[in-house]
Amino acid sequence: MKNLIYLLPFSVLAACSNGTNNESTANEITIEKTLAVDTTAIAFGQEVYFENLEDMQIISSPLTIKMGVKGMEVEPANSGVNKNKGHHHLLIDTLSFISPGTLIPMVDKRIIHFGGGQTEYTVDLSPGKHQISMQFANGLHSSYGIRMSKTVTVEVQ
Repeated sequence: MKNLIYLLPFSVLAACSNGTNNESTANEITIEKTLAVDTTAIAFGQEVYFENLEDMQIISSPLTIKMGVKGMEVEPANSGVNKNKGHHHLLIDTLSFISPGTLIPMVDKRIIHFGGGQTEYTVDLSPGKHQISMQFANGLHSSYGIRMSKTVTVEVQ
């Protein structure tokens, strides 16, 4: 039964957003580890990057974030789990990356999934400093880990 996935709680944290506009904190994120999917084999040269953001950049809001990937291909999540393919996630003012093999939760306005294969997203950010992280994952939303993540801090003026 290779399509059967076994889940193991990875962290004793509360459930993620239920779709309401409540503000979630990093302590309210549910993270589960997928044991049946190996996402740890990252080849030399495979990485994600922000096409239009640099660390410590001063920006204005709303901000359109452009996400890129090298050595892998972006595809919709419903394409399944395919070698060297996946999709982006943004983590805004929360975690800087998700451990390899860990399912990426959905947290309203804080952890955003791009399961359709999107590579751009426009977000409204309040004035001040914000941490924006990008995490690449396979079709099951199982993280490729820190080697397929990128974090920048930006300041909205």
